[in-house]
Amino acid sequence: MFAEDATQQAEAIADAADRARWDEASRLAHGLKSAAAALGAMRVSGLCRDIEIGGREGGDAAVQRQARALPRKVGAAVDALRAFHAGAYAP
Repeated sequence: MFAEDATQQAEAIADAADRARWDEASRLAHGLKSAAAALGAMRVSGLCRDIEIGGREGGDAAVQRQARALPRKVGAAVDALRAFHAGAYAP
């Protein structure tokens, strides 16, 4: 399920960035980017793209801040997707 997987991936990306493991952060962000885009979570997808590219370029404090913000952004996207889903099936 996207909600659980994305939350875990976002935490892993933030952790990798905190440890300056830029290859790992970039690889994980690439996967989450695609999953988020497929569900229409374009802000999360865009943030993941920035982290992916920044990680490939060696990372810095700005990329680290983006990665730290990612779990919160994923949480907001999950909430929005749940609300949309609930509304789509409401009588």
